[in-house]
Amino acid sequence: MDLTASDLLFRSIVQQSNDLVTVFDEQGNVVFINAAAERVLGGPPATYLGLNIVDLVHPDERERATLTLQVAREFGPAPGTTHFRITRTDGSFIALEMSAGPATDGVRRLLVITGRPSETRDGLERAMMQLVDGSTIADIMLTVCDTVSWRQMQSRVGIVWTAPDAQQQWVTQGGELPPDLCGIDADADSIFALALASGIGTQSANLSSLPPQLREIAEAAGVGGYWIEPVRVGDASALIVVWTVAGGFPPTVHVQGMQLASNMVEIILRWTDHLLRLDFAANHDELTRLPNRKPFFRALNSALHGAVLYCDLDDFKPVNDRFGHAAGDAL
Repeated sequence: MDLTASDLLFRSIVQQSNDLVTVFDEQGNVVFINAAAERVLGGPPATYLGLNIVDLVHPDERERATLTLQVAREFGPAPGTTHFRITRTDGSFIALEMSAGPATDGVRRLLVITGRPSETRDGLERAMMQLVDGSTIADIMLTVCDTVSWRQMQSRVGIVWTAPDAQQQWVTQGGELPPDLCGIDADADSIFALALASGIGTQSANLSSLPPQLREIAEAAGVGGYWIEPVRVGDASALIVVWTVAGGFPPTVHVQGMQLASNMVEIILRWTDHLLRLDFAANHDELTRLPNRKPFFRALNSALHGAVLYCDLDDFKPVNDRFGHAAGDAL
């Protein structure tokens, strides 16, 4: 049949949309899905026709999906957005932010869902839960990398931070980044050290400004641009490093993710510092900063042999009495 200009426009909008557009009947059976299915879910649209939308949802979220479908069937699609993890053809799951609306083919009542990858929100939620659950800093930082949405852009993300023992640690996502591209043990005049010292991020859509040796490493890794963002909290520091794929989007495509990742890293550094201070206060004397009774008895219980040295200062009380306790503390 001949298509009108408005028909062609409609098809173009739907099929070329970066969002996943899915239409299903009131029982949840998929009757249409746009071309984004291959990019988002990993398979051609025909793969999903006839499948039930609930069966595509992560097992932990199927009960919620069933209730959502029931509400939509009885009262119409709820306004706003919701989030579900959807099965990809390779068996993995992708987090999607979804909004729903009514549709019809002239005969049936249908539901249309527009979904877009939401690694940012999913990563944020997981990082916050890991923080509360006491996960390792490395595991939390690895999750924070996901807030940059590196999968969609084929970018590679690394986070470097200084551990309490002053040793540098780092994690990467999107394929291992060489330590040189993360700024590990970087020279004082490197782009990494300068960004950390100045507190100002640096970025470039190409590799022309890099020194020859670093440029060679970057080219061998298949990256074409970079964004280095420092985060400082007191004496603690971190670097978020994003390298974009050669010939792809410039680093500025990650502006939202970089802002969120920077905020999350700052929260993690503050949280870690807070816990360290609490732990130190619980196990050390406030005045002398020496271990208190808790670590003493722990050491005593684990030691086969030991000795105790008791020290007293003669004529100390007159100092407190004459000059005050502040002078006694200083002494």
